Amino acid sequence: MDCDGIPTFAELAIIFVLKQRGFDDAVWVDSYRRCFRNAMPPATCSLPEHVREVYERIAAINGKQAGCWDVIAWGKDGISFVECKRKGKDRMTANEWKWLDSAIQAGLRLDNFAICEWELEQ
Repeated sequence: MDCDGIPTFAELAIIFVLKQRGFDDAVWVDSYRRCFRNAMPPATCSLPEHVREVYERIAAINGKQAGCWDVIAWGKDGISFVECKRKGKDRMTANEWKWLDSAIQAGLRLDNFAICEWELEQ
């Protein structure tokens, strides 16, 4: 994808947009490599403590980290999870629905979640 003239992954482009919209910061939850990223690989980062605590609380209820949505963002209004789906090519998985359910059990609300559908321009 092109994000402000820079080639990147959709998840990193979402981080750029979220920060433009007022979030303090955000990370891509790279479940394939089991790390957090805020820049192109191989760069990795860690979650701030207050975000890590929420992530771990949800994972404990869920029984695993699998299913965490693609991007975690945080700011003065709290924490948000965003799932990136390519239009016509991708859909929610059972693990992602289970993560949402676990997060609700952990005290989050539906408005802490968003799905971002993206597509490549032809």
